[in-house]
Amino acid sequence: MHCWFEYASALFDRATVERLAAHYLRLLESVTAAPETSLAALELMTGAERRQLLGSWPDPYAARLPEILPEAEHDLTVPELFVRQAARTPDATALVFGAQEVGYAALEARSARFARRLRALGAGPETVVASCQERGIDAVVTLLGVLRAGAVYVPLDPRHPRRRLAGTVEDAGARFVVTTVEHAAAFTCDGLRVLTVDALDAGDPAADAAEELPDVPAAPDNLAYMIYTSGSTGRPKGVMIDHRANAHHCRIAADAYGIGPGEREVQLSSLTFDVAMEQVAAPLLTGAAVVIADPLFWSPAELPARLAEHGVTVMETTPAYYREAMNYDTSVLTGLKLINLSSDVVTVADARQWAASGLPGRFVCCYGPTEATVTCLLHTAAVEDDGRRDTASMPLGRPFAGTRAYVLDARQRPVPLGVPGELCVGGARLARGYHGRPELTAEQFVPDPFGGAGERLYRTGDLVRYRPDGVLEFLGRIDQQVKIRGLRIELGEIEAALTGHPGVGAAAVTAPEITPGNRRLAAYVTGRDGADAPDPAVLREHLRDRLPDYMIPALWTSLDTLPMTASQKIDRKALPAPATTAERAHVAPRDPAEETVAAIWAETLGVEQVGAEDDFFDLGGHSLLATRVLARIREAFAVDLPLRRLFENTTVAALAAAVTEAVEAAIAQLSDAEVAELLNPEGAR
Repeated sequence: MHCWFEYASALFDRATVERLAAHYLRLLESVTAAPETSLAALELMTGAERRQLLGSWPDPYAARLPEILPEAEHDLTVPELFVRQAARTPDATALVFGAQEVGYAALEARSARFARRLRALGAGPETVVASCQERGIDAVVTLLGVLRAGAVYVPLDPRHPRRRLAGTVEDAGARFVVTTVEHAAAFTCDGLRVLTVDALDAGDPAADAAEELPDVPAAPDNLAYMIYTSGSTGRPKGVMIDHRANAHHCRIAADAYGIGPGEREVQLSSLTFDVAMEQVAAPLLTGAAVVIADPLFWSPAELPARLAEHGVTVMETTPAYYREAMNYDTSVLTGLKLINLSSDVVTVADARQWAASGLPGRFVCCYGPTEATVTCLLHTAAVEDDGRRDTASMPLGRPFAGTRAYVLDARQRPVPLGVPGELCVGGARLARGYHGRPELTAEQFVPDPFGGAGERLYRTGDLVRYRPDGVLEFLGRIDQQVKIRGLRIELGEIEAALTGHPGVGAAAVTAPEITPGNRRLAAYVTGRDGADAPDPAVLREHLRDRLPDYMIPALWTSLDTLPMTASQKIDRKALPAPATTAERAHVAPRDPAEETVAAIWAETLGVEQVGAEDDFFDLGGHSLLATRVLARIREAFAVDLPLRRLFENTTVAALAAAVTEAVEAAIAQLSDAEVAELLNPEGAR
C-alpha cells in the first residue's frame, strides 16, 4: 500500500500531519499483526508520546516547589502560617476596608479571641461553623477564627433565599452559624446555635487571658472549609477541602502571583466562592495586605480609581467584571503588577485589550474547579496567542505546582496530542469529595490509573486538548454545566426547581448568548396534565424562594410539549429560540424620563420592549449591566447615581423617579444664570 496525505496548510502544519500519518501507520501495523485485537484495545501512540502526555512536559514550578513548600513546613495549616507571619510583621497592614485598616498583630489577636470563644462553645476539628456575612473586617476575622479553632468554615450568602440558606446549613450539618443581628432570624433549625459577630467577638479580657489556644487544633487531613456549588440533581453540593490542600494552594498561588511584603491584593469575590479564600489567605501568609471591596460601592466604573487609591498591586476577577471596568479610565492603574482573570472563559480580545492599554501589569488567566482547590492551571498571555481570532478562548495553560493534568477518553485512556478529551486532574490538592454524597463522589473522583495506590483523579467535565507545546486549550463542556459571569450553574438544578411547581409538567433550561459575551438563562416550560404553563411571574416567585437571583431565568417560553430525542431525552437542539420579550402586562412609559430609562434598558438588556413597571432583574439584568445602565444615565441626564440606587429602584418608573429627583437636586444647586444657560436651546444639554 502507498499512501499520500494532502492537507490544507491554512488548517494544519506539517508536524501535525506527520503525527497523524504515524498514528495511521501504527494502527495498520497493529491490525495486521494481531487481527483478533479488540478495536478498543488498539493503540495509536508510541511509548514516548504516551509518556509525554502523562506528565513529562517541562514543569516551570518543579525547581521552586521545595522552596515554596519546605519539607519542615510541609504540613503547616493556614492558621499556623498566619500566626507565624503575624509574629514576623506585627505592625504591617493586614486588612483595608474603606477607611478602616487593621494590622497583623491586631488581626491575630482578634482571630485568636474568636477561636477561643468557638472552642469554649464546643467547636473543633470536623465541626461545621457556617458564616453568613457581607464582605468586611468581621467576615475575615470569622474565617480566620473558625480555621484557628480547627472547625470547618462554610460561607453563606445573606442575599440567598432563606429556604436555600436553611437547606445548606442542614446539609452541611452545621452546629453554629456566625452572622449579624440583621440576618440571625433566617436560621431557625433545631440544634443550631446562632452566634452574632458582636457577641462572639466581645468578652472579658481577664477570661481571655486565662484561656489558651491550642497550637495545632486541626491536623492537615482535617477539613478546613466547604464550598457549596450548584448541583445537577436539584440541590447544591458541598465540596470538602482539607487543611493540607488549602495551605498548599495558598502558598503556591502567592508565589505564582508574586504576592509578598508590601503588595496589596483586592478581595473582589463573593465569600461563597472558593477564590475568596485564596484572595484572603494567600496575602496574609506573606505579609501583604488584603483590600476588601465593598460590593455596593465598588462598581466597575469606580474600580480603576479605587484600586489606585488603595495602592492595589494584584487583582483577580472574572472576565465579565474586567470587560466592564476596561470601559473606563484605566490609565491610573500604573501600580497594578498582575491582573488575573478566572472563573470563566477568557478571550484573546481580553488579553489584547490589556496589551493595548500600555499598562505594565502581567496578564494571566487561571483555571480551576472548586474540587481541585481553586486553581490548577495557569497561563500568562504571550506572543504566540496573538495569531488567534479575538473571540477565541485563551489557553487554560500549564499545571500549577503539585497538580497533574491528563486529557482522557471515555475509557480513562490518554488521547493523542491535539485530540479532544476530558480534562482530569490529580495531585495533593484534590477535595475529599462531596459532603454526604458518596455516590456523586465516586462518580467524579475516580482512581488514578497512572498514579500510586490510593491516588485519585477529578473528572472536570471540561473538553480540552493539548497543544504541541504542552499548553492546554479549552473546547467546551461535556455536560449541562454553564458559567455566567463566573458563576457556576447546573441547569439541572433550575429544571428540578421548576418541575417542583405543581403547575409545571416539564421544564428545560438553556443559556443562549443573546448578545456577544452576554449569556442569559432561558426557561422552557409545559403545563401539567394538558393545562397551560403557569405565568412566568408566578414561576419567578417560586424560584426566588429556592434559588439565588443569578439562577433565575430571564427569558421564558411556554410550550405544549418539549421536543424529545429517540431515547426520550430533551432534544435541546430542537428547542425554539427563546422569546426576548417577557410575558407580562405592558405599561407604556408615561413621561420623557421613563421613556429614556426604558430605551436605555432595552438597548443594554437586548430586549425588544420595556415598560414602566418592568423589573430590571426580571429582564435579565445584573450588577455589571447595572453599571452600564448608570453610565448611560449619566450621559443622558448629566447626573451620577450610585449603584445601590438601581438596586433600590428596580423598575423603570422607580429609577426614572430617582433620576428626576437627582436632576432636580442638581438644578437646585445652580445659579439663575446657569439654569438659564442650560435652558438655552443653543447650549442645552
